[in-house]
Amino acid sequence: MTRAHTTPTLTCPDPAVEAELDTLLARMPLDEKTALVSNQQHTNGALPVIRAADGAAGIRLVPGVATATAATALPAPIALAATWDTSLAAEYGTVLGRELVATGHHVLLGPAVDIARVPLTGRIYESFGEDPYLTAQLVVPEIRALQAEGAQACVKHFLANNQEHARATVDAHVDERTLREIYLPPFEAAVRHAGAAAVMTSYNRLNGTYASEHDWLLDEVLRGQWKFDGWVMSDFLANHSLHASFAAGLDWELTDAPEWGDHLAAAIRAGEIAEQELDLHLRRILRPFLALQQQHPAVPLTEEEVRSHRTTGQEAAARSAVLLRNNGLLPLDAARCTKIAVIGPDATDITAAGAGSPLVSPHHATGHTSLVDALRTLLPGADIRHTPGTAPISAGVLLPGPGAIPPEVLSTPDTDEPGLRAEYWTNDTFTGAPAFARTEHLVEVNRGHFSQPGFHAPSPNWQSWPQNVPARHATRWTGHLTAPCSGTYELSVTHLGTARLFLDDALVIDVSHRDTLPEEREIPEGILWSGAGATVHTATVTLSAGQRLHIRLDYAADLPEQSDHYGAQIRLGWQPPADCTPPRHQEALDLARWADVTVVAARAYETEAFDRPTTRLPQGQDDLIRLLTRHCPDTVVITQSGGPTDSSSWREHVAAHLHAWYGGQDQGQALAELLIGAREPEGRLPLTFPGHPVTPDTYPDACYPGTDGRVRYEEQQAVGYRAQLRAGSHVFGHGLTYTTFTVHDVYADSEAHHPERPLTVTASVTNTGPREGSEVVQLYCRVEHQDSTHCGRLVAWQRVRLRAGQTRQIQLTIDPGGPNHPMWQWNPRRRRWEPTSRPLLIDVGSSAQQIYATLRLAPEHGAGS
Repeated sequence: MTRAHTTPTLTCPDPAVEAELDTLLARMPLDEKTALVSNQQHTNGALPVIRAADGAAGIRLVPGVATATAATALPAPIALAATWDTSLAAEYGTVLGRELVATGHHVLLGPAVDIARVPLTGRIYESFGEDPYLTAQLVVPEIRALQAEGAQACVKHFLANNQEHARATVDAHVDERTLREIYLPPFEAAVRHAGAAAVMTSYNRLNGTYASEHDWLLDEVLRGQWKFDGWVMSDFLANHSLHASFAAGLDWELTDAPEWGDHLAAAIRAGEIAEQELDLHLRRILRPFLALQQQHPAVPLTEEEVRSHRTTGQEAAARSAVLLRNNGLLPLDAARCTKIAVIGPDATDITAAGAGSPLVSPHHATGHTSLVDALRTLLPGADIRHTPGTAPISAGVLLPGPGAIPPEVLSTPDTDEPGLRAEYWTNDTFTGAPAFARTEHLVEVNRGHFSQPGFHAPSPNWQSWPQNVPARHATRWTGHLTAPCSGTYELSVTHLGTARLFLDDALVIDVSHRDTLPEEREIPEGILWSGAGATVHTATVTLSAGQRLHIRLDYAADLPEQSDHYGAQIRLGWQPPADCTPPRHQEALDLARWADVTVVAARAYETEAFDRPTTRLPQGQDDLIRLLTRHCPDTVVITQSGGPTDSSSWREHVAAHLHAWYGGQDQGQALAELLIGAREPEGRLPLTFPGHPVTPDTYPDACYPGTDGRVRYEEQQAVGYRAQLRAGSHVFGHGLTYTTFTVHDVYADSEAHHPERPLTVTASVTNTGPREGSEVVQLYCRVEHQDSTHCGRLVAWQRVRLRAGQTRQIQLTIDPGGPNHPMWQWNPRRRRWEPTSRPLLIDVGSSAQQIYATLRLAPEHGAGS
């Protein structure tokens, strides 16, 4: 589906483009030049405004800027990574490029190639996983196809943007070898092999210096060693200086509060900066704009293109789903499964998506794309029933502490509706009468950058926050709590600000900041972009089944730093007795007992600007799955997330487990086809799912989330599968199918390795199962007898599709010129790539852990150092 025209040269000088640049710069006044590089362009200036759009998984449309109101909501990039398919990556890039141009934009703020270092990171879904080679191999065809459509790619976030916690200020301390072998290769591939037009610097510091003013990163590596001649922009509000960033090579500050602007103009007039230097920055910015002829009006999508793009999204959703477990129940037997229970808060609507700046307003957002409707269409003879099983999922689940008290055990004071009565004050002192009141089902609020309109991705039936309440406000919830069973309960309040909890008018939790705050309090720099802060307080009470208590919670968002970007954080939570079944769980169990088979569609919530508190599923979904599997063995679990989810408490008890990522607007259709066997599961994990729950306490504080403003990459190159080869984990590269394979007769074309000569490995693959399917044969390279910091790494892979019983011989080639430098290691003392003088071991397998054969290759005489 790639369009017929070829990719123009975007960064290398073209005489016609250079002449046009000369003319344009000659007639641009200084103030217009400085306005352009500070994202303050004038609509009546010498050229049209350069428009950029977020677009990791589709084009995010801003009212008043875009020429359309909806775009194709593609599966998240992490899902694309799970396809391990470079051709599909090109189709994905084509959709992004065509829709970017069609909506009146010029620059896509993506793709992101940040390595998944910590499973809790909020934006894992926006990148390609934990391996630099897989990331590089997918991002290159995506960028090439995108720019072939007349769009510019801006690869991000350069560099070491591997957590959202304190992302605006955290100082990532990373040794150079780790940077060279893990974090830099995808950027090198995007620049040197794909020709990306632009690079975006990250918020964080790298070894003491902000990325936007990092001379080594921008000048020495990017422009010097990689010969990048495109342009460099900062992330939004991520430029902190005038002279340092300008001199380091930043070309454009993405901002609404410029550090440059008038200050840059004044510096040029004062002779501190030469106008010729500014013109050099402008040439880098404008060269691809003119080369792509982006000054021409947008051409809207045709209906045929909309349908084609939707097909690409559905194809990616289907091919990305990873089958992690199957005892034979899948694919479902339509003759035997005449009664199907579908349980999950999102199963009757468009499925989950990652929140924040990549969120897309999709075409065809309702209707047959839901899982329930798709199953009903595909299985017309089956009785398919649904219940949510849990409360809706929203950004509130990112708060620490016990989960929210469900609405079924709460009731309003007068009407006994599920939930509590909420009264809102537009001040933070409860002064005067409340501004308004309403019934709220959950007390679970997490306001911030990610919760602004167009950035939040909750369950479709989630009750939205009131939009007319200021950041500094007060709320009082009142009503009744009825104990569903007898026993000891731990009640909790997770809060940022002042909170007081009353039971039957007795104060049981009292947390007030107002008496302890100094009059002058320094607000931490960058707090607008950090999600951390809420604390948890608990109280233990013993209740009898049916006991009804009056409950009241007073909350004030009254900290000095609380604002529209760092707002209210409050949850009224509980931990009921271990044998207590909440009402919604009981409804789900009753439905599952009726059914022949149960499908649980579970989801996480992930977002920009906030890391997850745990890899466990939120809103009691793990408890629900355990309950169902105890009574209904034919239970299939579908998990939807961008990062790893923990299944350790139920993985051995479910009949099947399918991980579906965030699959875009047609994920429901794709999943239904996989469940009934109309399609084969083809996905392979692009990151490791640890075999245990992960929380911030899993790591030393210095390693994550950091101490004293620094995070130290102490694991060095042991990222992801290089550190997680242990029992219980679903390791990088893993994925089952509805058939089985074996790999045999493996050999290399040489018994020695040379760092500058390709190496070809031949293997035979046999489909030993009953159905057609595909296997992904993977090569991992490691140095013999080297310590754990020199772990094996992915160096090649190939997918092979076979009929039942068929055998095929395949060849995989390790390219020594690849951006991952497969036959080389970085020597930090000499600061250069060097070959190893030791034997190499090539593992041939179907994952980083499932190895069929290992080849030993001695170094060719004279090849090492």
